[in-house]
Amino acid sequence: MNYEKVWQRMNALEEAFNRIGSVEFLIEKIDDHLSKDNVEEAKVALHALKAFLPVLVEDYDEASRKAWNDIVLPTKTEEIRNRPVFDLDAKNYNEICQYLNEEMYPTHADYNSFYDESMNETVDWEHMNVGK
Repeated sequence: MNYEKVWQRMNALEEAFNRIGSVEFLIEKIDDHLSKDNVEEAKVALHALKAFLPVLVEDYDEASRKAWNDIVLPTKTEEIRNRPVFDLDAKNYNEICQYLNEEMYPTHADYNSFYDESMNETVDWEHMNVGK
C-alpha cells in the first residue's frame, strides 16, 4: 500500500470532518439572533444551515467512501491473499467444516487483539453483541 495515497485519503477525511465545524458556527449565530429576538436574522442563518448541511454530509460521505475503498478494502484483500492455503485433499469433512466456520465466522476471541486507537484501549467485542 502506498503511504502517500493513505495519507491523502486520511487527510481528506479529516478535512471533510473539520468543515463540519461550520455547522457549530451557524448554530451559534442562530442562538445569538434568537436571544436578541432577531427572528428574521435567525431564519436567514437557519436557511443557510439547511442548505449547507447536505453539502457537508456529501463531502464527508465521499471522503469516507474513498478512504474505505482505497485503504480498508485493499488491506483486507492483502490479508486474504496472505492466508495460508488450505489443502482440501488432506482433510476430512469435519476438519473442512471447522476451518470454514473459523474463517467465515470467527469467534469474538479472534477480534480481541483489535486495537481502537481513537479510544486508546482494546475493544471488548464480547460485550458489544457483535454477530448476535
